[in-house]
Amino acid sequence: MKHHRNGKSVSYYMHLPYAYEVTPDSSGVGFVISIKELPGCLSQGDTIMEAMARMREVMEGWFFICIEDGLAIPEPGENDKYSGRFVVRIPKNIHRAVAKAAGRSGTSINMFVATTLAQAVGAAR
Repeated sequence: MKHHRNGKSVSYYMHLPYAYEVTPDSSGVGFVISIKELPGCLSQGDTIMEAMARMREVMEGWFFICIEDGLAIPEPGENDKYSGRFVVRIPKNIHRAVAKAAGRSGTSINMFVATTLAQAVGAAR
């Protein structure tokens, strides 16, 4: 496994909590995902799940090229006030409905809620 001049590997960077920005594609079909700290690192897909899966591949390639070329790799802001985690209480019937919907889509509740929120935020723009 190749390491950056700072001793960090692609695997190290892949596990950092980068902030994903999801927006509807300008064509009106699908979604575009970008990462604020990684300029030019973008992914597209017909669904958010597809775009997210592709983004993991894109990030891996992006980090690999930076390591190969000895380029600086930005890390997520340590002083960022948004951790990517928050707790919300919902009624039990909503919790049940979300769990069932996540099961039907073949994802975890966490991934289902995150994708649904991303779609809602993207649509609100």
